[in-house]
Amino acid sequence: MDSAGRYSQVTNTAGSSASSSNLTTPPRKKKKRLQKYRVEWEKEQAWLESVHNNSYEAHCTVCRRTFSVAHGGQWDVKQHASSNGHIRNMRDNRTRGTLDQFVLHQATPEADVVYKKNIFLMLCGNVMNMSI
Repeated sequence: MDSAGRYSQVTNTAGSSASSSNLTTPPRKKKKRLQKYRVEWEKEQAWLESVHNNSYEAHCTVCRRTFSVAHGGQWDVKQHASSNGHIRNMRDNRTRGTLDQFVLHQATPEADVVYKKNIFLMLCGNVMNMSI
């Protein structure tokens, strides 16, 4: 390096020379590929479902929590399954039972119709001071 801070041409002991561009350019990092959600994971984990608008995330129906699978894939699913919160929620659901069989988790046209009818009935009851 000279007094201005620039690298000059360096000669190694074998007599060949290396250019200054080789000395100052860092090696390129390999770009990591992101893992997408896979439906076959649901066969092993019944509580797992895909996220409608994001193929890099998964949703736990027990914890009602969405988490990323982009960097670890199935490892991220196993990490969530072994977390204290998930284990506690699984235990609680077994002892207390669950209403998941009666609840629609994903937006469907049928769920939208039921929701609108319920809102309509609530508003009508409030306007007419009636209980339903």
